[in-house]
Amino acid sequence: MQKTVVTILSTNYAGSHFLASMLGSHSRAVYIGEVLHRRKPGDVTHALCDRCAAEGKECPVFKGVDAATIDRVYDIVFANSEPDKTFIVDNSKYVRWAERFVGKSTFVMKYVHLIRDPRALHRRWWTLEHHTSRKHWKLRWKTARRFPRYALPALFSSVPTIYKWLGQNEQITEFVKAKRLDHLLVTYRDLALDPAGELRRIQEWIGEPFEPVQAENKAHELHGSAKLEYVKKTGRSFDTKWKSDLSEEIRDKIFNHPGARRYLGELGLRIDDLGLTRLAEPKRDGYNQGP
Repeated sequence: MQKTVVTILSTNYAGSHFLASMLGSHSRAVYIGEVLHRRKPGDVTHALCDRCAAEGKECPVFKGVDAATIDRVYDIVFANSEPDKTFIVDNSKYVRWAERFVGKSTFVMKYVHLIRDPRALHRRWWTLEHHTSRKHWKLRWKTARRFPRYALPALFSSVPTIYKWLGQNEQITEFVKAKRLDHLLVTYRDLALDPAGELRRIQEWIGEPFEPVQAENKAHELHGSAKLEYVKKTGRSFDTKWKSDLSEEIRDKIFNHPGARRYLGELGLRIDDLGLTRLAEPKRDGYNQGP
């Protein structure tokens, strides 16, 4: 039976936990959350399994996984799982983690590039996460150091987050294309507005049939690190808070940014008043828009 590892690659706050929890709800899936956190010896700040940690017991899925064995994590997890489990969902997000396994894994490796509207990321990174002048400069300097091609605009632009967004997503694109990896592009907006349609497309690509329970977003018995708001909530919502929280000037600057427009064109995506989409007429599958 073919065994597959599906790795989600994205920026922070792109909806990766949302996607991973739905993929992990498949009857043949093993959800392992952000397993990369166990790569550092002595790292106890991140529980491998939030569910088992809350119950004070060893997780059966991660038995034998630690910093010394992390490069065999997929082998170990499959060995710990039922024989009918055919694919792992790894929500580690970072290219530097995915690079560890290129050409080394015995499993079929697939990569989802999940991308979200840069206006939504500006709200999270600039308004909420970096809400003081000191933190604003920290974001600017970190972006400039990490992506030298965008150093000057990252330091002086009124919307430096667009360069963080560009740098991180371009890094993912360059990685999957340079290594000729089997990858699929998914936008947060398309996933949120038509979860059944997008999950069906993703599952067909994985090689396992879509199961309606995946799109219901009800309580899932998942092992691995997970955001409780995605695992436990029963309602569904589409987060467009950036529309009310950002000024029209900032929204327009990001919307019309030439670099962002160029990159989205290369990906075959378009941007409109709800976000990023690969579709001409996206479905709106019963979701309520955020404020």
